[in-house]
Amino acid sequence: MRFLSIVLVLALLVVLSACRGSAEQNATSQLFVYNNVTGALLASSGSRGAITLNTTGPTATRQLRVMRQVTDPNNGTTTTNITTTVDYNTSDPAVVTVGGNDTSFAGKVTATGPGTAVIDIVYHDPGDPTTDDTASIDVNVVP
Repeated sequence: MRFLSIVLVLALLVVLSACRGSAEQNATSQLFVYNNVTGALLASSGSRGAITLNTTGPTATRQLRVMRQVTDPNNGTTTTNITTTVDYNTSDPAVVTVGGNDTSFAGKVTATGPGTAVIDIVYHDPGDPTTDDTASIDVNVVP
């Protein structure tokens, strides 16, 4: 029984040391949020954005494109479109809503009434569940 315990401890140490050296833990990542139509950068992980919408007409909506950039010292930098996989949280749905992930409306911002609100965009990294990538946009909706 003692021998089996020692073998299990050694196996656990091997697995833990392999995980400690993984590239995922050494990588850094950030989000970039763009106006999907114009390509203008609206916000990033390091810079809060702001947009103004009208309650009616063509400026009552905005389509976002969310890109995640991961920089790994061993594998370089990769950028991926994650618009349909991030969570969109609004501080006031009476002012603005955002189409949820995994839908054909993912990232579509719609003004629902005059006022101000904040959209928080969150990516939950399955490779590193201890940290989320986030970006925020202040929204001002005018009549």
